Amino acid sequence: MTRYITKSFYCLLALSLALFTTSCDDFEELEKNPNRPSTVPASLVFNGLLNDMSEGAWNSTQQYNQFWASNYNYYSNQEYTWTTTGLNYFTLKNVAKMEEEAIRNGAEAINPYAALGKFFRAYFFVNMTQRVGDVPLMDALKGIDNVSPRYDSQKAVYLQALQWLEEANTELTSLIAAGNNTLSGDIYFGNDLQKWQKVVNTYKMRVLISLSKKKTTPN
Repeated sequence: MTRYITKSFYCLLALSLALFTTSCDDFEELEKNPNRPSTVPASLVFNGLLNDMSEGAWNSTQQYNQFWASNYNYYSNQEYTWTTTGLNYFTLKNVAKMEEEAIRNGAEAINPYAALGKFFRAYFFVNMTQRVGDVPLMDALKGIDNVSPRYDSQKAVYLQALQWLEEANTELTSLIAAGNNTLSGDIYFGNDLQKWQKVVNTYKMRVLISLSKKKTTPN
């Protein structure tokens, strides 16, 4: 009996020491996943953004809106519950990450990823404001530094988007003239900045046309 108690005591002691030793380790070090990269090339983030731009012509929301029906089938209900929409803030976080990674890898302040980052910001913010109206813009994407971002008016969003598109066009013009093209990972236009410049200006024209019949059009 004494031998059994002694053995149990040593087992508990060893377990306590193991737990104590583990608790002394740096939690942030334990949290790191060695199998998951902490940094990626800007080109890979760029490629993901291009995929996020894709909008299926027949997605689940459209299918539900057209075909979902409920005729009070045994205490069911009429499904008038479509009260929300998808937003693009997660994708916009990746836009900022793409710009950050380009600079981290030695790119100049004006580079293809920075120029197209402005286009992506304009595209996704316009997409959101067309769906829901006022959205956080100037105070958005600040994480825990601002958990209650101020909402910007739809007009302010459009004005900022048009400014981004103008800046993107200007930067692409200078990059093309200087032959400075470090773009990679482009599944749409094969890293051709001239084609991207056409996209930027075409999209700006599209935004302006959508505003042309409004009572108050941004100047």
